[in-house]
Amino acid sequence: MVNAYHITRVENIQAIWNASYLMCDEDVLALMNRPFSFAYQDIKDRRRLTPVPVGPQGTLSDYVPFYFTNRSPMLATVFYRDRENQTADQDQIIHLRIDVERVVAAGLPFAFSDGHGIMAVSKFYDCLDDLGNIDWETVDSRYWHDTIEQPDRKRRKQAEFLIYKRLPLEYIQEIGTRTARIASDVQFALANERIQTPVRHRPEWYYH
Repeated sequence: MVNAYHITRVENIQAIWNASYLMCDEDVLALMNRPFSFAYQDIKDRRRLTPVPVGPQGTLSDYVPFYFTNRSPMLATVFYRDRENQTADQDQIIHLRIDVERVVAAGLPFAFSDGHGIMAVSKFYDCLDDLGNIDWETVDSRYWHDTIEQPDRKRRKQAEFLIYKRLPLEYIQEIGTRTARIASDVQFALANERIQTPVRHRPEWYYH
């Protein structure tokens, strides 16, 4: 099974379930819905301008993005407070895990990249036979910072699985949280929802 992970702030979970879908940024903006975010606006702006040359095409902001790993570099920026005015902490970030092969078998349009989608050298694919082009050793590694010997590890670590427009919630296999308290809060928030997704305390998915 190939897993992929979408990260979002816990404050968004009720709105996501109310919508019945996990939606791409472009559709969220069209609905004038401003989610709680820890993403950097300059990167989001670049994603709106970066074309996806395969599959349904469009731009990166037309897709719901997933990483092929937890403990992503994006999450590391929260842990290390890499930018000024960083307001989120890891406790507020939850992981939504999917089974890539299940999503593809359902016929949902998709694409994926061998590195961070906005980087010009990253390549895009729309066939799972091409998953071998991903650097799985780096994706799965706990150590991914660029070095003189390997100056491209951070980009490769951030290979993306991209679902066009929206993902129905029934394809979310699991919600993972850093603390048991947040797991309990999420379980309580979703207790009466039609779609019941397992919520688990997953500290190993976070930086320490």
